[in-house]
Parts: sequence; structure tokens; C-alpha cells
Amino acid sequence: DDVLHLKMKALNIGKKTCHLTAKEKEAQWYYDLGYTLVATNPDKALEFTNKSLEIRLEILPEDHVTIGFCHHDIGVAYANKSMFDEAIKHYKEAIEIYEKHLFDEEEYQFNVREVYGLCHSNIAGIYTKQDDYDSAFNFKMKALSIDKKTCHLTEKEKEAQCYFDLGNELYLTQPDKALEFSKKSLEIRLQILPEDHATIGFCHQDIGAAYDDVLHLKTRALTTDKKTCHLTEKEKEAKWYYNLGYALVATSPDKALEFINKSLEIRLEILPEDHATIGFCHHDIGRAYQNKSMFDEAIKHYKESIEIYEKHLLDEEEYQFSITERYRRCHSNIAEIYTKQDDYDSAFNFKMKALTIDKKTCHLTEKEKEGQCYYDLGCQLAATIPDKALEFINKSLEIRLEILPEDHATIGLCHHDIGWAYQNKSMFDEAIKHYKEAIEIYKKHLFDEEEYQFNVTECYRRCHSNIAEIYTKQNNYDEILYFKMKALSIDEKTCYLTEKEKETQCYYDLGYTLVATNPDKALEFTNKSLEIRLEILPEDHATIGFCHQNIGAAYENKSMYNEAIEYAIKSLEIRDKILPLICIETAESHSTLALVYSKQQLEQSEKCNEHCMKALEISKQQNNYDGILYFKMKALNFDKTTCHLTKKEKEAQCYFDLGGELCLIQPDKALELTNKSLKIRLEILPEDHVTIGFCHQDIGAAYESKTMFDEAIEHYKKAIEIYEKHLSDTEKYQFNVRELYGRCHDNIAMIYRRQSKYDDSFNFKMKALTIDETTCHLTEKEKEAQCYYDLGDQLVVTSPDKALEFINKSLEIRLEILPEDHATIGFCHQDIGVAYENKSMVDEAIKHYKEAIEIYEKKYLFGGKRYHFNIMELYAICHYNIGRLSFNPNDYDIAIKYYKKQLNFYENLMETDVTCDFTNKILPYLINLSNIYINKKEYKLALDCLKKTKNILPDNDMRLGSYYLNMGICYANQRKYEEGIENYQKAVKILEKHLPTAQEDYALCYMNMGACYAQYEQSWSLLEISLRSFEKYVLTLMDEDAADAFNYAALCLVKLYRYNEAIEYAIKSLEIRDEILPLICIEKAESHSTLALVYSKQQLEQSEKCNEHCAKALEISKQLISNDKDTPNMWAVFENIGEVYMNQNNLQSARKYYRQAFKYIKRDKPNSHPGIQRIRKIINALSKSLINESISL
Repeated sequence: DDVLHLKMKALNIGKKTCHLTAKEKEAQWYYDLGYTLVATNPDKALEFTNKSLEIRLEILPEDHVTIGFCHHDIGVAYANKSMFDEAIKHYKEAIEIYEKHLFDEEEYQFNVREVYGLCHSNIAGIYTKQDDYDSAFNFKMKALSIDKKTCHLTEKEKEAQCYFDLGNELYLTQPDKALEFSKKSLEIRLQILPEDHATIGFCHQDIGAAYDDVLHLKTRALTTDKKTCHLTEKEKEAKWYYNLGYALVATSPDKALEFINKSLEIRLEILPEDHATIGFCHHDIGRAYQNKSMFDEAIKHYKESIEIYEKHLLDEEEYQFSITERYRRCHSNIAEIYTKQDDYDSAFNFKMKALTIDKKTCHLTEKEKEGQCYYDLGCQLAATIPDKALEFINKSLEIRLEILPEDHATIGLCHHDIGWAYQNKSMFDEAIKHYKEAIEIYKKHLFDEEEYQFNVTECYRRCHSNIAEIYTKQNNYDEILYFKMKALSIDEKTCYLTEKEKETQCYYDLGYTLVATNPDKALEFTNKSLEIRLEILPEDHATIGFCHQNIGAAYENKSMYNEAIEYAIKSLEIRDKILPLICIETAESHSTLALVYSKQQLEQSEKCNEHCMKALEISKQQNNYDGILYFKMKALNFDKTTCHLTKKEKEAQCYFDLGGELCLIQPDKALELTNKSLKIRLEILPEDHVTIGFCHQDIGAAYESKTMFDEAIEHYKKAIEIYEKHLSDTEKYQFNVRELYGRCHDNIAMIYRRQSKYDDSFNFKMKALTIDETTCHLTEKEKEAQCYYDLGDQLVVTSPDKALEFINKSLEIRLEILPEDHATIGFCHQDIGVAYENKSMVDEAIKHYKEAIEIYEKKYLFGGKRYHFNIMELYAICHYNIGRLSFNPNDYDIAIKYYKKQLNFYENLMETDVTCDFTNKILPYLINLSNIYINKKEYKLALDCLKKTKNILPDNDMRLGSYYLNMGICYANQRKYEEGIENYQKAVKILEKHLPTAQEDYALCYMNMGACYAQYEQSWSLLEISLRSFEKYVLTLMDEDAADAFNYAALCLVKLYRYNEAIEYAIKSLEIRDEILPLICIEKAESHSTLALVYSKQQLEQSEKCNEHCAKALEISKQLISNDKDTPNMWAVFENIGEVYMNQNNLQSARKYYRQAFKYIKRDKPNSHPGIQRIRKIINALSKSLINESISL
């Protein structure tokens, strides 16, 4: 009430609000209060914002912009409560309102265009969390089109940015999906940007390092692992190749075979030929061949592994895998292959052996095993070869009836599958007979506690459902309803329904199955369902829409088109009200309308086309390939450029187009579809027709996406052969043939480079340059130099030594044929600098960056000839890199010199040309300068840089939070604790709007506030306020974020010596992570390291717990490194462990782990990150202490 009184008074005084009515002020007050609570207390925020919305809806037009603000903030609150559907609903309402105010001249509380973009961004973020990537992509694209910083980009550039952003968001949670999107972004950027453009570097960084670096890391990990450190170098190498192959068996069997065969080759050189690990190699080679459907090879290797395993079944030694379990799997896999090959006797024998080995079945008698084998074989064949299935399951039934009670559950299973086989043979009476026998047996076992091969309740339901399905085919409708009702009563998803609801569902299901075959009967049953639903449900309930849809489809099948359209429109109206914009049900409604309109007169063709395109768009976003193909065919029929094609040609075009769209994101599906297109085209067109070349090129691209490089090259070469015959054609094709011809050469060059076949790569690159219109005029020497440069440029991050070799060759040629200050010589020096930097040869890197700067400064910064790269941008990068590499206490002045030089350059440009705006480019220089000044304790200069930063940053920018955080650090380090706390609190207000992205800085604010509070006498009570705010925030987070927050709180309390409370927080963090995260993950390692740190601060009696958690943290970290996990925040674990050893006065070990921390924080964080400076200082101090200790000894 006091807040309300004061706030109302403030609104009365404020110039911008004093003219408002009392109601408007009240609404504004509730809105402002809700706005401030939206991140920390969303429930309260919803209460206040809804009150504001209620008042505004009473006194303002329903599309007033402030009503949009309310919906927007209600959406944010629901999102913070993880109620995503509600959030999306309100964001969309806000969007509708904002669209009417984008060009208003009136000044509102917020920038309408900006909040309009935020809504799209927020919806995209939610769809990403819900794994609805297509919807996320669409809203991201819209957000980029709205944002002033990105609206100027081309569609392709926006598309690339969207995929890149999606990859970044998913990097920690779904690395496979992240990799897929980052690759897609890279592919687009390589098509439209210079291949050394900065954003391409970002993509490469996200995709990760090459196999050489992986090998280095993995072998190093094996050296540090207790279980493997005793191995010889050869054994470690073999183990690394095996582990890598093992991980790829399912997804890339060719690559898996390459690695496991390397491992096998090494192991056969150094180990006895019957060593258990050689058995593992044969086993996984068998799995890879099985996944490639090369069954004879698979069996051969499985049998070799069986022979080896038999010698080790009783070994006491602990191997990587359980020998007995692997021995069983080999028999089971061979049995599966023999079943596919129709060699049932062999399959039976290996199944018997597998049952004898398996712990769950080894206790069975021979007869029971025999019965189980026949049953399993029959189950596998019931759908595909029902006659053979009946033979085997009847044998199983015969044996089981001899040895088991006649109502044993497994006898019910036999009857069930005999019924299924008869149903597949369309012998329905026999099927029903056996289903009913199964039902009688299952009734007696519904409440058994014993665990059977299958869930008895589910089997019981299926029997009823299958009988109902058969009766539908026999038109026995009374019996159908009985069995359908029974099935609904058993099913966990429907058993809670009332009798009326079950009855209406039965009628609906029955009508749905009859729509195509018996539309009159379908109408009868669906109308009964509709009648009941209208009695018991709201008239716009989704299921009523389903009824309208089916009635429309039935009328259409009766050629009663007006009635069909009437019901299809009713269905669409309901679905539009209650379903998301993009869903398969809406597509279904559009498709029905399109189909009905297509059957009417020509005047309806426009409506048909409209609904057809809507259905197609939705189907695309739902990955409904059959729907997409159907609607693509429709679209081709209406398109003037394609309507003349034959049905076969259209079909081929549909498969080709869809395959092309999926090439990068779903290469397996792309291969399936493009191969279908190729097959059709080879049947109806000459084998060298240009469109067949298009197919080969897309098949090559799909194989390249799957890293199946040999297959990719094969198809690219086939495409090249065809294109060569069409380079001079005057006919206009779907694509520019000359351009594709060049791209094929370029792609082959890129693959050869990835395979380290540099000569082949060079030759194809030369050919590509000769074809390309922008480079074909170059001399042979210039092309040669360009090839070497391009090769080196692509290897600069992954293989810097090889990159140096090639770029130096390019530089040598260019120095022979060009002036020594030619721009391309500057490019060479810059890339040589990058390569040296990646080799950690900092002095050499800086030397070459300086040479590049000298060349760029001579004549290339202000116009003139246009080059492949933006020279002004490269000039800036060189300065930035020198500054970054000089970011250490000894070289701070050099860093300052280059940062200031570039800053002055940008500022002078903006002074001389008012159209130039480099404010965004200035930001990183100012931020890094402020960090250097903070580290140099030159706080006045740091504050000057920070204030300039603030003037540039937009109001809602997350970096403003970092600005206030650094301001707080400046003041706190000068012992101006009140100013420090004030800035930390400002940072918190901004950062909490960007959670969980800004979570680290958010937590750091509280930790730093805690450190400031400790300088006052009231430190404990003030810290309590800080931690209460912290916990308030934690309670609104999802579990993962709560765990992070508890861990940060624990670290904050350690700094204030409150170890018992710190332990409570750290244990809470670990408990959450144990419950929701995988066994091996960096977060658990972090929790263990925090607990180790806290226990190390306590008395000696806790040393055992300290050592226990320390060991666990290290074990998890080692496993992550050995699994080649590019895991973020590894540095935090090693930093904590370093401090543990420092607390134990073990300075040698402390320095070792701080160095590990330094290595990983350098990888994860920008050089400006305060943690880098902190850890570096600790390492230096420890080194000095160890030297002094050594001297004293």
C-alpha cells in the first residue's frame, strides 16, 4: 500500500504521466510493479500485470500499445514459469497489437519496434527449448528482419545467422543438434562470403577441432587416467582408435571400420592374437558391417570374437566391457542376421546359445529355452512372413503346453502372436479365436508382480483393439463398439474418461476408419460422435473440429463438395482458434479444402492453390514428407513453368527439390529422396541429361554432410562429367550449370583437404579458379598463389603447421610477381600471424600482424580496388589481435597502444564522414581497454572507458549488466564499497532480464556484493539480504539453473568463511545434478570440486571427505577429456581443486591444477575475462613460492 501511494504520487509529479487519469495511473502502477518482478517473482508479476491489463481493457481500445506491453510481460512471466504455451499465446497477442503501431510517431514507454523484435526472439527461444526447430527458425528470421542491426542482411545471411544462433543455444544441451545447425550455417556462409570471413571462423570454432587435435587430447587423457596410464604408447594409440570407432559404429559405420581396423592392426602387432581387446575389435567390426548390411562379413567377425571371448569367460581381470555380456550379444546378433537371411536353423542354434549365456534366462530348462527361441523367431516374422511365423509360434505353443500350466502368461503371448499372424494373412476368424484365448489368459495375470517379456496389460488392450479392427473390416459394428469400449477402458491414456466420452471416442474412431471405404457409414458414426460431444463439450473444443474434418472428408468422397467445404471450413475455424499456428491438424484442414476446391469448377483453382500452399508450408515445418510431396505435386500442376511436365517428371522434381532442402540438416532423408528422383530421371531421360547431374551433385553434398567422402567425390565427379556437356547450352535450367560445375570442383578440393590429400585438393582448386568468372582472368602463377593461400587459410585453425607451409608458399610466389606492399601479401602475413597464434608462438604472430598492418596502411584503407576481403575490417582485426595477445602484465602498454590506435582510427573516420558509424566496432576495444586498466589498477582510465561504453550500448543490451559489474569492481577495488554495491545492484536488475544467459555475471554480482558487505560491521545481515535475493531468483529457475545458482552461493559463502552454510548449498547443487543430469558431466565435477574446496577449509576431520570429492571431480573431468568432450567450464573444476591443494599446502599439485584451469579458461573465455588474470596471478605466485622453497632447501 505504501509503495502504491508513493508510486501514484510519483506519477502525479512526472511530466510524462501527470496528465493521465486516475485509472490510467493505477494501471501504469500495476504494470510497473509487475515489470520489476517478472524475473524474480513471476507469480506476483502475473497478478499485477493482469490487474493492469484488466483496467486498460476497460478504459482503452483493445489494440492500444500499452495493452500490447501487458501481453508481452505476461508472456515473459509465463516463460519464466516454464509455462511455454501460455507464454507464446501472449507474445503473439502482443505482436498483433505492435504491428499496428510500428510507424507511430508518438513516444511510448518502450520502443515498439524493439519490443516487437523481442517477442519474436522470445518465441524462437521457447520453440528451441521445445525442440520445434522449424518454428524457432521462422521466428528468428522474423526477429532478424525487424532488428535494426540485422534488417539490412540478405535472406541467405539471415538464414545463416539463424542456424548459427540455434547451434549456439543448443551447444551445451544437444551437441549433436548444435553441430547439425552450425554445419548448415557454415555451408551457407561458405557459399555467400569470403572463405576467411570472421563469421566462418565462428562456425569452425563451434564445429570443433580436427581429428589430429582429438588424437592429441585423447592420448593425453589416457596418460592421466589411473586405469590406462600404465599402458605403452602403442596400447594407448590402439585404445584411442578403438574408442573413436566404437562411438561411430551406429552413425558412421565406414568411419568406425577405418578406426577399429587401425586399432586391431596395432593390437595384433603388440598383443597375443587371442587377447580380449582383439575380441572387442572383431565384435565392433561385426557391428559396423551389420549396420552396412554386409552380413557375411559381420558373421565372420562375430565368430572370431566369440572364439576369443570363450578363452576369457572366467578371467578375474576387469576389462572395458563385460566379456560374458559381449559373448551373449555376438550370438544374439548372429541369430538376428541368420533370421534376415532365412537361415532359421542357424538362427535357432545361436538364439539357444544366447539364452544359455544371458543371466535372465540361463536358469531355464532346455525345453523352456527351446519354447522361447521358437517364440522369438515367430515374433520377428509375424508381420513379414506370417506363414513361417505361425510354424515357429505353434512349435513354441506346443512345447509350452507340455511343460507349463495351460493358463501361463507365456501361452497367452503365443495365442496373441498367432492371432497377429493370422490377421496379417487376412484369416480373421482364426485371428479372433486366438486373440480371445489370449484375453482369457491375460485376465488372470493383470495384477501379477512377476516381470514378463511384455507388459500383460498392454497386450490385453491390444488384443481388444485388434479384434475391433477385424470387426471393422467385417462390418460387424455392434461387436466393434464392445471391443473398442473395452480397449479404451484398459488404455492408460483413456481409462479415466467417462462412459459418454468413451462412447463418443468409439463412434469417432469407427467413422474415421470408414471415411474412405464406406463414407455413408462414416457419416452415421461421426455424426453420432459429434452429437454426443456437442452435449458434453464446448462448441469450439478441438475434438469437435476433428468431427467436422471427418464429416467434410466423407462428403468429399460422396462428391458432395458444397457440404464438404462447409464442414472443412468449420474444422479450420475451430483449429485456428485453439491450435498453434503451425500444426499438422491445420495442414490437414487446408489440404481437405484444397482437394475439394480442386474437384470443383475452374473458378475455384485460386482457392485450391491458396490452401494447397498453406498446407505445404505447414507440412514442411512438421517434417511430414508425404504431405510435402503431395502438395509439391499440386504446386507444380499450377505453376506455369512446370505444368507442362509429365507426371513422372513432376514426381522426380518433387523428390529432387525436397532432397535438396534436406541435404544439410537430414542427409539420410535427402539421400533417400534424391536417389528416388535420380532413379525416375534415369528411366525417362538420357543418362547425361543436366538434371541427372543436379541429382549426382546433391547426392554428393548429402554424402559430404555424412562425412562419407569417397562416395561424395564419386557423385561430384559424375556431376562434373555431365556438366561438361552442357557448359555452352543456351537453354535456361533450374540452376546455372557453369556455377555448379565450379562448385563441384571446389567441394572436391575441400574434401581432399579434409583428407589431407593436399596435391589432389590443389589440382581441383586450380580447376575451380579457372572456371570461376571472378578468377578465370588470373595468370597461372596468381592462381597457384591463390590456391596455396586458400589451402592454408582453411587449415589455419586445425593444422597451423600445414597452414604455415602453404601460406608461406603463396607469399613466396606473390613476392616474386607482385609489389611487396600488394594487399594480398598483407593477407598472407595476417594468416601467418593467425597460424603462429594457434601454435602459441605469440611473438611471431605479432610480428606478422604488424607487417600486415604496414601494408594495409599504405594505400588500401580508403577505397580503391575492391578485394576478396574488407581490408578495413582486417586492419581492425590485426590491431585487436595484437592487443589481445599483449593482454598480460608485462605487455599491457603494447595492448593499450594498439587498442587506442584502432579506436582513434574509427573515431577519426566518424568525425570526417558523418555517414560512417563504427560505434558497434568500437565496443570490444573499449571493453578490453577497461579490463586492462582495471588490472593495472588505473581505475580513473577504466571508468572513462566504461562510461564511453555505456554511451554506445542500447538501453536493453545485456552488456550493460557487464558494464555495471565492471564499474562495481572498479569502485570496490578502490574501497568505495557503497558505489561498488550500487553498481552491482544495477547490474543485477539488467542481468536478471537476460537469465539464464547472463547467469554467470549475475551470480558474480552477488558474490562481489558479498565481498563488499564483508567490509562493513553489518556484513552478515547484508549478506543475508544478498543471499535471500539469490535464493528468490533460484526458486524461479528450472532445475539445472537452480543447481548452478546453489553452487555459486556456496562459493560466495566460502569467501566469507561460512563453511557450514556453504556445504549446505553445495550439497543441494550436487543433489539436483545427481537427479537430473547424466552420470558423467562437467556440472557434477564442478559440484564435487566445490565440496572438496569447502571441506579443505574446515578441520582435519573433513580431509577424508575433501579427498573423496576431489577424486570424484578429477575422475569425471578425465573421462570427459578422454571422451573428447569439448566441455565448457572445465576450468572452474580445476581452479577449485587447485585451491584445495593450496589449502593443504601442496603447492606443486596446486600449481599443476591451476595450470589446467588456465588452459581451459583460455579456451572458453575471452582474454578480457577476469578469471584469466586471476588464475595467471595465482600461478605466478605459486611459482615464486616454489622457487623460494627450493632455494631455502
